Amino acid sequence: QLYQRPVMFGEIGLNRNVPASLDADLVNFHQQNWIGLMGGGAGTGANWFWTLLDNVNGYWDYQVVSEMAAHIPWNDAGMVMVDTRNVSPSDSAVEVQGYRGADYAYLWLYDSRFSQINKAVTTFDNLTLSVRLGDGVYHVRWIDTWTGVSLGKSVAAAADGYLTLTAPAWGKDIAVAITRD
Repeated sequence: QLYQRPVMFGEIGLNRNVPASLDADLVNFHQQNWIGLMGGGAGTGANWFWTLLDNVNGYWDYQVVSEMAAHIPWNDAGMVMVDTRNVSPSDSAVEVQGYRGADYAYLWLYDSRFSQINKAVTTFDNLTLSVRLGDGVYHVRWIDTWTGVSLGKSVAAAADGYLTLTAPAWGKDIAVAITRD
């Protein structure tokens, strides 16, 4: 924000004194990929532990991230990063990163308590999300960021400058693509 430029995470990963096997379930890898994409970055980070990715066939996460990246209109001069002024989840444990324009939003919602250190998964049922968008009808697609599977599609209407959505049940993190025809 300060320099109005994207950030590129060069080398990223767990502390080098920590064995790579600690991330065998790829929690840290997954989170660094999604924050790199949805947090204003110019791409995902360059993970230190490539041999671990080979050993656990961890490249699937790049596929899901790239599918989301392919839909974001990166060259739209009206695109801004979301913040608490234009996106509000109903649960304070949920953080949101992503982008929105006048008639679209691409968002990553995550449980701020879930991490490589705290792997307790909370299921969020009936989480509502208010997104500042122009009035109109929108297509909404919820995506499981761990599998790429669509968790649901719907059509919703924004009124008075806000679109209010109810997310399907999820844990860890979820993405949503919101577009208007």
